[in-house]
Amino acid sequence: MIYYFPSCNFKKAHADVSEKICAYLRAKNVKILGCCRVSQDLLKEGDTILTNCTNCAIITNELSPNTQEKSVYEFILEDDDFPWKDFHGEEISVQDCWKSRKKASAQNAVRKCLEKMNIKAVEIEENFEKTKFCGIWNLSEVTPLNMKTAPRLFKEIGEKYTTVLSEEDKLKKMRDQVARHKTDRTLVYCNTCESGLKLGEGKPVHLAELISAKL
Repeated sequence: MIYYFPSCNFKKAHADVSEKICAYLRAKNVKILGCCRVSQDLLKEGDTILTNCTNCAIITNELSPNTQEKSVYEFILEDDDFPWKDFHGEEISVQDCWKSRKKASAQNAVRKCLEKMNIKAVEIEENFEKTKFCGIWNLSEVTPLNMKTAPRLFKEIGEKYTTVLSEEDKLKKMRDQVARHKTDRTLVYCNTCESGLKLGEGKPVHLAELISAKL
């Protein structure tokens, strides 16, 4: 079976876009699930799990290691008839997510989607596996809910990869990150990257927003 986790936070932030993508996937016989935290028991060995949220992805990789998790963008790229909108060569900066730093296939799919839409990806120095950015997600204490859901993963993140900052320092970090991008808009594919850039007064646009333009 092929399943899709639509991401609770993405649905809240982009309800119309989320429904367009879900409708498209239903037509492709993909089963839409609910929250990734409570739906893992439905998955079986060999299932394919599509995600558009980097948090859903890493939770699934810990809790359902016998499934194949991949980004929904990789799935869409396999559809020769997908209706891509033409953005006429717009240049857009790409913000890679720290949670996807080891997932070259997902990162490459992001850029291939931009190419399909006639968008020129503008890279910053800290991209692909070098990225350190995830909004304020790894600048805050690991939430009890994340720790309860995937304790092995989030214990390691809390101990090795989290630097807790004051609200003032978080804001400065977000503004500094926005300044790294030299185009009008910045492409994100992570909820916390998007909220972080918004906090820094940037202009993030989620990849799913662009992809759904003609659905």
